[in-house]
Amino acid sequence: MKSAQEIVHTLTRALDHRSRITGLKQLASQLRETAKSEILSPEESAAFFRCGGLAEEMAERMDKAAHLKAERLERDQERIDAILDALRGKELCSLSAEQRIAFIHRASPMLIPSLQINELVIEHVVGEVFDHSLRDAAEELALRSGSVSPSEAARTFINETLDQMPALMRAAASVLDQVRPFMGSTAGAEA
Repeated sequence: MKSAQEIVHTLTRALDHRSRITGLKQLASQLRETAKSEILSPEESAAFFRCGGLAEEMAERMDKAAHLKAERLERDQERIDAILDALRGKELCSLSAEQRIAFIHRASPMLIPSLQINELVIEHVVGEVFDHSLRDAAEELALRSGSVSPSEAARTFINETLDQMPALMRAAASVLDQVRPFMGSTAGAEA
């Protein structure tokens, strides 16, 4: 499910795009009206008519491109959702709080050190931030693994992550040392 911010961003872009198409159509109409006036030479009128036709053609092309992009995004979103569902399966969601932090640290090494650490922050990190990291991984996998099925892409990623977990834990050792004193109540946050 998209966040409110993502939805607002998508709607804003759609409205901006629709506004450009409307602007091009209005421009075409204005050019044609100007071409019909008697203040232009025949050559200028012909040029204005051509420009009006080009503006209409651009509006149609933009509209078609927006439609094709929306269809592609819908297909991509279905792929992302399928990969994300697989990533949210038993293996990764059963990671300990420390393993989740190591997973997050791999993707965003400066995130946790930049936070004001306390028990609530750690609970948020091993819950919502971990879930956002899974979504980011699913989006990246969807882009770079188009030749394989979503379940196969997710399975490969899960296996690689589990194989790399000891190295991830070593790489996140300083961060883990920083947060361990606040991890007492995070056992329930992992579910």
